[in-house]
Amino acid sequence: CTIFVFGEERQVTVKGRKKSLPAFPLTGVRQFRLIDRPPLVGRKQDLLQLELLKSRTLEERLPQLVSIIAPAGTGKSRLLEEFLSRLDPEDGFQYATAQCLPYGQNLTYAPLRGLLNELLGGMVDTSQLSDVFVHGGSTSEDAARMAEQVLATLNLQEEESHDREPIFSTWRLLIELLARQTPRIIVFENLHWGSDSLLDLVEHVIHPRTHAPLLVMVLSRPELLERRPTWGSGSQNFIMLSLKPLSDKQTQELVERLTTELSPAMRKHIAERSGGNPFFAIELIRVIAEQGATIGDDAELDVLPDTVHAAILAQLDRLSPQQRRIAQVASVVGPTFRSTTLHAVLSDLQPAEINAALDALFIANLIVLAEEEGTYAFRHTLIRDVAYETLTRTERIRLHGMIVSSLQPLAAEEGTAYLEQLAYHYREAVQLA
Repeated sequence: CTIFVFGEERQVTVKGRKKSLPAFPLTGVRQFRLIDRPPLVGRKQDLLQLELLKSRTLEERLPQLVSIIAPAGTGKSRLLEEFLSRLDPEDGFQYATAQCLPYGQNLTYAPLRGLLNELLGGMVDTSQLSDVFVHGGSTSEDAARMAEQVLATLNLQEEESHDREPIFSTWRLLIELLARQTPRIIVFENLHWGSDSLLDLVEHVIHPRTHAPLLVMVLSRPELLERRPTWGSGSQNFIMLSLKPLSDKQTQELVERLTTELSPAMRKHIAERSGGNPFFAIELIRVIAEQGATIGDDAELDVLPDTVHAAILAQLDRLSPQQRRIAQVASVVGPTFRSTTLHAVLSDLQPAEINAALDALFIANLIVLAEEEGTYAFRHTLIRDVAYETLTRTERIRLHGMIVSSLQPLAAEEGTAYLEQLAYHYREAVQLA
């Protein structure tokens, strides 16, 4: 693709306009290929294992659990994305995701809300759930009771406040019935942030009593195994994929497939410095592109950051003060954030200013659009982590408190949808203080 290089912002007077407008002078054009969806390199065997598990799920009509374990930036999400993109429509698989957030251990089953909505195609009510259980053979009375139990589970905030056995059995039955209707893939992202009860529930879903084409996929950092060394060991249908760093040769292949404009010496240097971490390698390429370095000049090797943290920090440092401030506030909100929340917290800025900054962050590939309208997400959790770390403790406390104030009216209007966010920001403010 073609990249246009612009200079510093300046104000210009335009006929017919009372106020001046911001303008960015065009300073040059550069050919540089940066791909939002990088090629998958060095994961052929892992992909083949996932394909095999999918086939077993269909053939045996029994659940399979696969855990993809690797440090941040190693390519868990990219492997999942590639696997899902290769699904054969004739197999009929539908997939849904439960996204665990950093405060998940304090809100037991909160990730199941998003999972339930995706499984049933939108906001779920008691009648929808009852219909699933009735079609599965339950009486109307039992179906209504189990439907209420499923919805009640979403608001439980204490690990041991309820008997877990009926909760686990009801959720297992619900997922089994849906998988009997059409093959299902259920993804639990960042399960290392999940509560202990949620971990137990995931293992319970693939109980031998479950008879349905169901593939449960867990994406997690190694911290999950530190918390639960025996993770998955009690299941007959369990496999763990531990993604290793790419080799130097594989990393150089990745770099070459992203851009052919780097010299062999630069490709080798990126491979060495990234340590086989694909995300870091791609960020190093971005540094070179954004700095406009003489790409083939070996003298530019020293411009590369030494760590992925430094690479992201360099990106943040190149933002304008206003854009950087908005990125920092967004990092306090969470991995995903709404523009309306930013408007409420940054009351000294006009909505147009915030939206313009969000556009700039989007163009810089620091954030992406989420599925829900008006919602954004950091392109990678490491970007959010670094932005958050640039704030002082005092600033974090102040911003968590301001976010609570902005969310309280929404929570009053929309009931429980914002409760977990309120609890998280209250807790963070108190702990930091």
